[in-house]
Amino acid sequence: MLVVVGLTIWAAALRLRGIDFGLPQRVEPDGGVLVRQAELLMGGSEAPWREANWFYYPHLLGWIVGPFLHGAPSGASVSRAAAAATHHLETRRVLALLAALIVPATFLFARRFVGYGAALLASASMSVSLLQTWFAQESRPHAGAALFALLAVFACVRARAGPSIASFLLAGLGVGAALGALQSGAPTLFALCAAFVLAERVPGARRPWLAGLLAFAVVLAVCACLYPFFRDTPDGAARPVLFDADGTWEFFGHSLFKQKVNGAGFATVAWTLLSFETPALVFALLAGAWAFVARAKPASPSIGASARRGDLVVVLAYVVPYTLALGLYERTAERFVLQLVPFVHVAAAAGVFACARAWGARRPRVAPLVIALGALLLCAPSAFACWRLTTLRKRPDTSELTAQWIMANVKRDERVILVPFVDVPLPRTRESVVADAKRGWCSPWRESVVADAKRGWCSPWLAFLAAHGDTLPAGPRWDLRGFALNDAEVRDAVLADPVSWLRANGARYAVLELPSSPEASPFHTALAARLARDAQLVQRLPSNANGASGEAVLGYEDLPRPRHVNWIWCLPTHFEVFGKAIEVYRVP
Repeated sequence: MLVVVGLTIWAAALRLRGIDFGLPQRVEPDGGVLVRQAELLMGGSEAPWREANWFYYPHLLGWIVGPFLHGAPSGASVSRAAAAATHHLETRRVLALLAALIVPATFLFARRFVGYGAALLASASMSVSLLQTWFAQESRPHAGAALFALLAVFACVRARAGPSIASFLLAGLGVGAALGALQSGAPTLFALCAAFVLAERVPGARRPWLAGLLAFAVVLAVCACLYPFFRDTPDGAARPVLFDADGTWEFFGHSLFKQKVNGAGFATVAWTLLSFETPALVFALLAGAWAFVARAKPASPSIGASARRGDLVVVLAYVVPYTLALGLYERTAERFVLQLVPFVHVAAAAGVFACARAWGARRPRVAPLVIALGALLLCAPSAFACWRLTTLRKRPDTSELTAQWIMANVKRDERVILVPFVDVPLPRTRESVVADAKRGWCSPWRESVVADAKRGWCSPWLAFLAAHGDTLPAGPRWDLRGFALNDAEVRDAVLADPVSWLRANGARYAVLELPSSPEASPFHTALAARLARDAQLVQRLPSNANGASGEAVLGYEDLPRPRHVNWIWCLPTHFEVFGKAIEVYRVP
């Protein structure tokens, strides 16, 4: 067990390494939702239900994060820009530590199906899961939700094997927690149903109806606490769940489009596992092939074959519906696959030991060598990729490098236009802060407090300047301005003649973030082409970026394109800096 503790500490340390990436000038999409929700739960508003963030996620993770949020520092106490994103950084740290607990959870779950050594290997490989490490460092809830989903399935497996009121109450609590962490925990209900139907029974005993009913009652009670917006709000606001006339389901701030249910999500699931979890997927497929061809039985001395089959049905009752839900929906994202990753790693560990049994059948001395080699192949590539990812996130990203370039090359009286959604961590003039705070040109679903008003904003740095800019230590300030990208008239004017528009707005420079693909943002792609034609490119970061070619970049959002990139292999060698490519143009 000391090994599992050590692996958990290692996983936590790895996930905390470079966790302040992008802060305070940029957060991942939806990254501010949980932060604001935790603030609201801690008394950040007298009427929190009036903010969209109150409804966006259930409240379990918000209640976990909230007590760890401390007061934001005053402007006079700021010694570096990162202090502007105190709550974002604290949220990330809590979620990263929570996500590291999936290592011991994977070990406990694996022991139901495989031997001690294979369970250790599963937890070791889970500690260096690239997909889990990638998202565990963000302030989005998906890595934490994966932990609670795994615990819920494990509790259901235990309830099936030892049905009692206590075990089913624990299973109900686990399923309620999975639902309370994220809406995607709903398929754990299928595991609870399977546990009840397949519950082990003493000959002549009745099915544990009371225990099952109590379990579902616990689920409802937990959801009533963690989904308080199911109830009517004091001001009679409508519930945030409804069907539009065209069949679109508005689900707690998320829009599910019926025309997107076309099966395209299966490609995303397959690509995500192949790209982020390559070694685990390979060994998991080997385990499946071995079990099918040789009808092999994983070695687990304390559990019989019949019990393992019942346990497996409970697991599949969760995994199959969840996978189908992801696969059927076109807009499935990589982070949604996190809830499948622990099961893949358990299967991968079983695959390593299956290979060892196959080779050791005739040469017993070879088996330990096969296990050692398999463990190395399973863990080493992912560990190296995770270390490289956190190394890149520790370094200044492209926004910070752009800020350094502006400090060295732009005069104080020269205006710089930041094309949404770029921000740089530099002190701004008061006029530029007020102008941008009024525009609210960033994504409207992220609410934060800007000059005592809730604005849609994706930059904690600008929000901090709006609230405390007057109290910052004396020093140089820059005239950095954005524009309202959500204003169609402004977009059309910018694209029609960007140089004339920049001149008319007093700009000497324009800073543009390149999209990861032309399809990701046609506006940014078209604007980059026009600026390249009519203005002077004076800086491009990173230096090896290839313009708007749509090459792979380490951006802040999910990376569904290009799908030919395998992150396990390209992370160690392909990248020199974190962040999307940024170009700086001088207006002629």
